[in-house]
Amino acid sequence: MPSPIVHIEILYQLRKQYNLIITPELLLGVISPDAIHMRLHQTWEDKAVTHFYEQADVSFEQAIETAKQTIRCDSSDFKLGYLIHLYTDYLWRQDIYTPYFKTYKDQLIRQELHALYYRDMQRIDTFLLKEATWLEETKLKLQQINGISCFPLLSQEEIDKWRMKVLNDDLKEKVLLASEFEIFEMIQIRTFIQTCCEFLKIHLNQFETSNYC
Repeated sequence: MPSPIVHIEILYQLRKQYNLIITPELLLGVISPDAIHMRLHQTWEDKAVTHFYEQADVSFEQAIETAKQTIRCDSSDFKLGYLIHLYTDYLWRQDIYTPYFKTYKDQLIRQELHALYYRDMQRIDTFLLKEATWLEETKLKLQQINGISCFPLLSQEEIDKWRMKVLNDDLKEKVLLASEFEIFEMIQIRTFIQTCCEFLKIHLNQFETSNYC
């Protein structure tokens, strides 16, 4: 699925294009579904629960509605960010992730498939960070807030550990041994980001969370 950097870039594009107000809680929410990676011995099944993949296989809208009814938290902004993350993941899996695996699954073993994918994801992050105007603001906002409990999916400790991982790792530029993409192109990623923002703008009313927190 897309990296925290892609998720954050989409959030700031929503602000730029549609005047979305980005609070620390909203920013934390948009990266938090992946905090499942901070859980000891986490599995793909655990991630499927936090991302509502079973419902998304039926329809994206059903997954979002189930997530709205399921999540209990202290901030409607956090919950909105969480839902934006989910919808972005569903579109990424549909438009980027699944086509890649279908194209290369008969040419590479699964381990090589994942390694190739994550090498190009690192290149995507590097390009986005070099052009990002939101980097310092994002760091400041993530420093201003602690983890928020997202019952019953994620604990406050898991979310806070993920917040610190994003701050200390993902938001730092990395030196690449080779800058040439192996499978993706930045124009493809930028097109996805724009398309995703257009879909999210249409569905932001559906994401209204104030009655559920």
